[in-house]
Amino acid sequence: MWSSKKILWFLVFIAIVVASSIGVFTDSHFLIVNDVNIVVDKTDLDKSVKKQVHDRIMNKMHAFEKVNILSVPIERIQQQILSDVWVDSVVIERNFPDQLKVSVRLKKVVLVYLDSRGRFLPISQEAQLMNPVSPEQVPDVPVVRNSEIIKNPNLLKQILILYQKIPRSGVFSQQSIAEVDWSKSEGLIVESANAEGGRIVLGKDEVPLKSARVTNVIKYLESQKQKWRVIDASFTKKVLVRLRKHS
Repeated sequence: MWSSKKILWFLVFIAIVVASSIGVFTDSHFLIVNDVNIVVDKTDLDKSVKKQVHDRIMNKMHAFEKVNILSVPIERIQQQILSDVWVDSVVIERNFPDQLKVSVRLKKVVLVYLDSRGRFLPISQEAQLMNPVSPEQVPDVPVVRNSEIIKNPNLLKQILILYQKIPRSGVFSQQSIAEVDWSKSEGLIVESANAEGGRIVLGKDEVPLKSARVTNVIKYLESQKQKWRVIDASFTKKVLVRLRKHS
């Protein structure tokens, strides 16, 4: 059995060791950040846009190079990075002894707004208008030209909810749409990217059901080698088709 005096000396010894260890780890000569690894997730965005985001983050991280890794304010840096309009989420990890890893997920671009000045402004899944990009950087998504949609955030959100109910692939899908518009009387309207197609009216509800009807109509028209200019699927139980006049 240890005496009280031995136990006391043992506790003093442990305290000295712990204090010394803390001193070593917090000393400026140890655990210095020498590497910052920034990983930007794979998206449909142009590589140059991702590089711009990467470079902006790296500029923020330069201030923490040659700093003790334990003193790096992780939460504050995360908030700074999240202030970038393109960033959806970020995770920063300390990889001992000397690396900071920054994992970034970018916002998903669903549409792009072409304004009256000819600028392309991507629109995120959360209905946020992004910074303008060059024509070469524009993602392969439908265009919005109607400024009234952009001026009304609630309307834009409603359109995005309806648009994202359209199938992502198939005969009639998000991939086959060139432009998105809205009418108070007709609801959601899209323009087909197919040279054989035209204007499709989907209304204000039941988009999955109406999309399926549009798909069936397009398949039938293609089988009959008919060119159409309007498919109106906004009705409850029917679809109206206006064919192109033969030239």
